[in-house]
Amino acid sequence: MVYSPWLVTSPDAARLKVVVDDVGAKPSGGYLDRALEATNGSTARDEVVVNHGEYEVDEPIEAPVDLHSEHGSAANTHLHKSLTLESADILIGHRGEGFTIHDDITVASGVDASTIHINWNNIYGTVTNNGEGTLDATYNYWGDNNPEDDTVGKVDYDPYLPTTVGEFRAYMEANGFTDPKKALSQYGKSSGGLFSDSLTPNDLAVMRLRKSGFDEAEANQIVSDFGAERILDSYRDSKDYGEFVERLMGYRLEPAGEEDTVLDNPVTLTAAGNGKSVDAEYEVGEKIEVGFSLKDYQGEEVKSELATVTVARRGEDGSNIVKALPATYDEEEGAYRATTSTEELGSGTYRIFIDLKEGTTTKKTVQVVG
Repeated sequence: MVYSPWLVTSPDAARLKVVVDDVGAKPSGGYLDRALEATNGSTARDEVVVNHGEYEVDEPIEAPVDLHSEHGSAANTHLHKSLTLESADILIGHRGEGFTIHDDITVASGVDASTIHINWNNIYGTVTNNGEGTLDATYNYWGDNNPEDDTVGKVDYDPYLPTTVGEFRAYMEANGFTDPKKALSQYGKSSGGLFSDSLTPNDLAVMRLRKSGFDEAEANQIVSDFGAERILDSYRDSKDYGEFVERLMGYRLEPAGEEDTVLDNPVTLTAAGNGKSVDAEYEVGEKIEVGFSLKDYQGEEVKSELATVTVARRGEDGSNIVKALPATYDEEEGAYRATTSTEELGSGTYRIFIDLKEGTTTKKTVQVVG
């Protein structure tokens, strides 16, 4: 462990822990900047613990780091000036060890944002994700109940806190909650907090739809038709309203090309060992080939959806036998394809799940004999 601001040597490859405090002579660039200069030069994922106080930060974060405050209220540790994240594998804030962040946070272009986590902070600036993948910024307080107004790019902010981190943690402790999701579902019922009703997924989904321009009756009908979870997931994974509608409506899955079925070797109503019908039958050693195309709600071909084909069954000992395969799009065929050998699976009845990132699943049953 090295104590800042008296950090004057470069760290080696071993994980470094730097404790930052605003005491003593202020180093050039500031107390926190001095610590980040050191961890930026490290080859390990270092830890920076910031004691309570007020700090300015100009230094970009250029290497993996775990940055959090000393244990206590986020209201006691303040960060000023904008934070620029130029590396993957960064964590800012823990439960009970977050910050009050007064200015903007930006993930730089080309950075794998899916490995960055910003949690349990009071955030009063804008969080912008210019990187690749979705940035995790859940369990933060954003100054109001409209965090969508405070984010740019793919930023997962839901669930968010209805009040400051300190107040919400106090509510959890006073009511014996250890799971923040359960606490969120009850907050407002007895807390006298910002919401007069409980913060349920249905409430959140209606709020999102009202924010997009639907009136209350329309929003409630959409929630009834599609379900709150799918609506919230569609908003979370979309960069604009058009993409939200596309994900909410889902894609139409059809057999590939001129084929009549998604699976090769189709059969009709063959009884499996468990009495259920199967869609296709194979002998051990044959390949199971899955082929399908996707159309959006306007009938246009979809070429870039993330699709996974999972082959699964429960073994005799109760264990699950699972094999997951990516379904890749073949431009020449105009279809998604996935193939697996039955040699590895062995005889038995298997379920095949075609899962799309937009939330829908197509199920098939196959029997492997011999």
